[in-house]
Amino acid sequence: MMSKKLLTGVLALLMGAGLVMQPVVAYAAEFDEFEEEILLEDAYDEIAVFADEEDPEVPAPGEQIPITEIRTSSDFYDVLVYGYPCKDVTFEVTNDVPVEITGFWVTETSRGSWNFYSEETFEAGNYMYEIDVNISDSYKNTYYFDDSVGFWVGDELWKKVYSGNPNEDVLCFSSHEVSLAQPYEKTNISSISVTSDYADICKKGEPIRDVSFELTEELPVELSGGWFTQVDGSIWASPTDKFFTSGKYQYEVDVKVLNEDADDYELDKNLTLTVNGKEWTRHKSKDDDYTIITFESEIIDLTNDQIIIVTQTKATSDFESIPKFGEPIKMPNFVLIEKRLQSKANGISRLAACGLKLQIKYLPPEHIVLKQMSGSAMNMLIHMNLTDFIH
Repeated sequence: MMSKKLLTGVLALLMGAGLVMQPVVAYAAEFDEFEEEILLEDAYDEIAVFADEEDPEVPAPGEQIPITEIRTSSDFYDVLVYGYPCKDVTFEVTNDVPVEITGFWVTETSRGSWNFYSEETFEAGNYMYEIDVNISDSYKNTYYFDDSVGFWVGDELWKKVYSGNPNEDVLCFSSHEVSLAQPYEKTNISSISVTSDYADICKKGEPIRDVSFELTEELPVELSGGWFTQVDGSIWASPTDKFFTSGKYQYEVDVKVLNEDADDYELDKNLTLTVNGKEWTRHKSKDDDYTIITFESEIIDLTNDQIIIVTQTKATSDFESIPKFGEPIKMPNFVLIEKRLQSKANGISRLAACGLKLQIKYLPPEHIVLKQMSGSAMNMLIHMNLTDFIH
C-alpha cells in the first residue's frame, strides 16, 4: 500500500502538472495523522525508490518490453560425453533478459522417434537437450517474447520446438542432434614378465654393457635402459668407467608399447615389471602420461667384491696338429678341464675369468705367447717352441 507521505507527494506532482484541481492541502487534511509538510524534492526521491523496488524499467501503461533474443553460455558439450554421468545442463544468460531455463535429455529410440533419457550415464546413441524458457514471475507484466525470439548457446542457435505469441510467457527450444559413439578401447597391458642377464653382467672387473630382456609371453612392448652408479648419497649417474669397479649399481629400464601397436595397446597406469621372478621398483618421476613407464632393479653392491685372480688352469687343445708346412694358419681350439675359464676362438682366442684377460695368438715363426691383458697383478708369459712342428 502507498504511504500517506508518498500519496501526498504524488498528488503534489499531479497538481503541479495541472491534472488535479483540488488543493493538495485540502486533500491531505482528510488524514488525521498527517502533520508534516512534504517537500516536492522528497516526493521525487521516494517515487524513484518505489520504482526501483518494483522494476528497473517501468513501461508506460499498455507497453511491454519485447525479448527478441536470449544469449547464453553453457556446459552442454562438457556434460554430453560417452560414459559420463547424465546430468542437467547449466546456462548463464549473458544479455540480461529476465528468463529462467529448465531442461531434460532426450534420445532417439527409433528412426525419428525421441524419448526422455533416464539412464545414469551416456551410452552410444543420438541425443538432444530440450529446454523450457520462462519469463521470471516478477517480470511477466513487463516483458514478453517476440515472435522472432531466438535462443543462443555461444554462437549456436537452438531450434524452436514450438512458436509462441505476444501473450505467451513460456517457449521451448532444443539443441541440435549430437551422436555419441563408443570410443575404441585399447588392449590394456597390466603386467610384464621377463628373464634377464643383468645380475650376471654386473660383476667387478667385467665390462659395462647393455642388458638383454626376454619376454616370457608375447607382448607388443620394448624395453631399453642403462646402468647407473651411486655418485654421492642419493645422486646416481651413468658410469664413466668401461668396467664395473667398486661401488653400487642399478639398472634402469623404460617400458613402452611398440610404435606400430600404439593404436591397439596401452600400458596400464599400475603396470608391474617382473624380472627373473622379482618385481622391479616403479620409478616415480618419469611416467606421468603412462606412454613410457620406468622401472629400476635392486641396488647391486660391488663395494666388497673381490676379484678372483686365476694363475693356472688346465685345458686340452689341437694346437699341436695345426702347424704343418703349406697349411693355412688357423687358431687352435681349447677345451677347459677346469671350468673356471671360458674360451672363444675368433681370429684371436680369449680366456676370461673374473677380471683376468688372457690372449693367445701366433707370433710367427717361433712361438705362441699367453699374455695377461688386464685385471691381475701377475704377468703370465709362456713360450712354446714350435720348431718341432715345422716340416
